[in-house]
Amino acid sequence: MIAAPAEALDLFACRTDPDVLWARHSMLVGRTAGILAEATGAVDPSKAAGGGLLHDIGRSFMHGRFHPWLGHQWLMGRGHPAWARCAVTHWLRGRSREEMADSGFRSDFLDALWDRVVPVPLTPLDHVVGVADACARHDELVTIDDRFEDLAVRYRPGPWLDRTRELTDVSVAWVEDAAGRTLAEILGLEPNG
Repeated sequence: MIAAPAEALDLFACRTDPDVLWARHSMLVGRTAGILAEATGAVDPSKAAGGGLLHDIGRSFMHGRFHPWLGHQWLMGRGHPAWARCAVTHWLRGRSREEMADSGFRSDFLDALWDRVVPVPLTPLDHVVGVADACARHDELVTIDDRFEDLAVRYRPGPWLDRTRELTDVSVAWVEDAAGRTLAEILGLEPNG
């Protein structure tokens, strides 16, 4: 198994109880990101495992729509720009500034976000962590279809979720192309049915 670096584990441990659901989800995303990174050969697997582990660290501050930004700020304050970027890009998934503005985000927030992160284009680490997150329904590894069915039930279908699925499919295609195998083959997933 690919482990996250000790520093990522320490950062994670100081902000959460490993028994809470979002923490178990993050641990699964970390392990999965390491596997995907190893399969693609485009990202250091331990760096990806750290990014996956810390992608939702903002949930230790709040569970709202700004948890990625809070996680980013916290990780930047501790000198981890690559992992901080994962906290934002797992949420934005390659959306443009204009898309975010059209979704109702204030321009001052978007100015700060784009000044500090420049979340597009996505990097290999962004793709790997985003796909790992999209395969983790809570603390269970599932297919992308199963994950988005669950998200539709929990958050209701709509343009944001539809666009998230489109952007996730772009990242899945990137991972599969880089790995030369399907996501199902890499992770041993089979669709429910």
